[in-house]
This record gives sequence, C-alpha cells and structure tokens, in this order.
Amino acid sequence: MSEQPGMGGFDFSQLGEMLSRLGRAFSSGGDGSTLSPDTVRELANLRDDGVLARELINQSTDALRVADLWLDQNVLFSAPSLPGQTWRRSEWIDGSVPTWCAVVEPLSHSLGNAVGSALSSEVEPAMAGIFSQMNEMMKKIGGIMFATQLGEALKSAAHSVTGAGDVGIPLIEPVRAILIPENALKYAEGLNVPFGEVLHYLALRESAAARLFAHNSWLKDAIIESVRAYSAGIHVDIAKVQGDFERLSGDPQAINEAIQNGLFAPEESEAQIAALKKLELLIALIEGWIDEISTQAAGSQLPQIQALREMSRRRRATEGPLQKVFASLLGLEVSPRLARDAAHFFGVQGELHGIDYRDGLWESLGSLPLTEELSAPESFKSGRSAPDDLSAL
Repeated sequence: MSEQPGMGGFDFSQLGEMLSRLGRAFSSGGDGSTLSPDTVRELANLRDDGVLARELINQSTDALRVADLWLDQNVLFSAPSLPGQTWRRSEWIDGSVPTWCAVVEPLSHSLGNAVGSALSSEVEPAMAGIFSQMNEMMKKIGGIMFATQLGEALKSAAHSVTGAGDVGIPLIEPVRAILIPENALKYAEGLNVPFGEVLHYLALRESAAARLFAHNSWLKDAIIESVRAYSAGIHVDIAKVQGDFERLSGDPQAINEAIQNGLFAPEESEAQIAALKKLELLIALIEGWIDEISTQAAGSQLPQIQALREMSRRRRATEGPLQKVFASLLGLEVSPRLARDAAHFFGVQGELHGIDYRDGLWESLGSLPLTEELSAPESFKSGRSAPDDLSAL
C-alpha cells in the first residue's frame, strides 16, 4: 500500500528524513531540544592558519597593556582582574559559543514550539496520537536550524573579528581583553596608517569594552531578555513551509541552504519589531560608548585617531562581525547613525558633567538614554526629573 500524504498533500516522511540527515551531521550528543554548544562548536569548526610570529604576539600584548594605561585616566571603570591575551580565530569561536547559545536559545525554543503548534492546529482528531509524537520532533527543528545558522555565522565572523569585545556584546566569561593578531593584520590592510597605530586603536576599543562588560554584568542578561521578548511572538506560516518542502523534494543540500536562508523565518509582529528596536538601541549605546571612550583615551598618542575612527565606523556599518551574526539570526542591523548619535551623546555627557556621571549612566537599564533623547544630549540630565520606566528602553 502506498504511503498517504499528510495534511495539505505534505509528505511527513520527507520531513523525518530531513531531520534524520541533519541530526547525523551532529557529532555531539543530546536530544536536540536545546541549543548545544558542543554541536555549534562542531559546526563552526575552524582550522587556524600556520603559527603566529612571536613578534606579532608581543606587539599585541604590549598594545593591550598600553591601552589600559591610557584608559585609566579616561574611564570610571577599572581594568578587569584578568590580564589581556591574544587568541587565534578558533579560540574566539570556542570561547564565545556558550554566550551565543544563551543569546539564541530563546529563538530556537520559540521557533520549535511555533512549528509544532502550527502543525498540531491542523491535525484531525483521529491522528492526534501520531502528531503528538511528531510535535515533539518538530520542537527540535529550532535547535537544529539555529545550530546550523549560528555555526556558519561564527565561522564567517571569526575571519574579521579583532577581539572578544569587537562584536559589541559581552561574549567571554570571565571578562578580559583579547586581541586576535591575525585579524588585526587583516584589518590594517589597505589603510594608509602605520600598523602600530592600528593595533593600539584596536587594543583601546577592546580594553574599553572589557571594562564596560566587567563592571556591568547586567548587560548580558538585558540582551538575552530582549531576544526573549522578540522570540515570544514567533509564529510560523505552515502553508509556506509545506510548499517549500514540496519544492525541495527531499534534497538535503537544498534543505540546508533553505534553512540558512530563512525557511522557517516568521513574519514579525509589531511587538517583535519593537523588541528589535530596543535591542538595537542597547547595542548602539554600547558601540557608541566604546567608540567615544577609545577615541578620547587615544588623545594625541595616535596621530591618525580620527581617520581610524571613521574607518571603524564605516566597516562596522557594512561588514562588522555583529552585523554578520545578528543580521543572519535576527535580521537585526544596528543603524550606523544611531551608533554615531550614541557616541556623540556620551561625548557631550563627559564634557558637561564629567567622567563619573557619563560612565555612571551604565548603572542600570533605566538610567541610559532613550532613542529620542540621543538627539538632544545637552538637555538629558535636566530633563530627567522622575524615575525612569525600564520598560521604555
């Protein structure tokens, strides 16, 4: 007897085979119901090129040490207790995977539930038992999809990220300043600036980020909570998914490509768009603060500081590591203008009220400016006469 197609003509044996093939790609254990760091590491496996020259490693370590000396006079936050280090690209992947998984897990979980719920809603009562088991399988799709997407995104970002803080979110625990020398060399290619200046600039940015993240541990939780708020509204158009599976005809390579290109991408609600805006603002504030503080700390020590600053802004707007990872997973692209406005905001606060006030704004989510307040930084302090509504950020 021939197999009967599922609802709407969709052959669920095809889906089961797809899941089986993807599952066999994972060398680590686990049932697939959560986003496994071991699985993501396997998918993001990267072989480093050759051995780094000892001179380059020493240059990078010295640049981090000098950056801390320059920052001491310009930042409220002290340096992390752990000294700076140099890492290879593979070490950045390995060290950052746990945080990436924690950030993405709400999306993975919500997507799996959304797919399962969408299928169950169309099941005939007589098939409820069969689809109960299928529903559990479908809930694992989120983990499979995001492990695949995250692994590919991290492999891509690893070739350009220059340090642990370069992405603009707290990735490494315990927090410390880290430089990736081979990527610093790559970053400097084509610039009409001495490599020593480029390296010191990147070290300043990295060390500033490490200080911010080490003294404000709530930032990581706030970022994860924003992603969770976004993921809470995920729902899946099952009719579209059915049509795509029928078109792909069980081809595993085509299915993998479709997954990476958003096969299960949900339509965004107004609430989800608002959640992304909140996340964009927080990341823009982090980037703006790092931009302003590293520039101020450089002072006259780096003659090309303004050129380096503009180059950094342009690169981060088009090909920055944060854009590569978050754009792939969330469709989030931090507005270059918003990051520039944030940098200007912190510069004004420092000039008007001093370093302690400027950096003290990171005490909590509610003490930071809202998007509309970035356009009038001079009036920010006087305009805050009542406790802030944390939910507004």
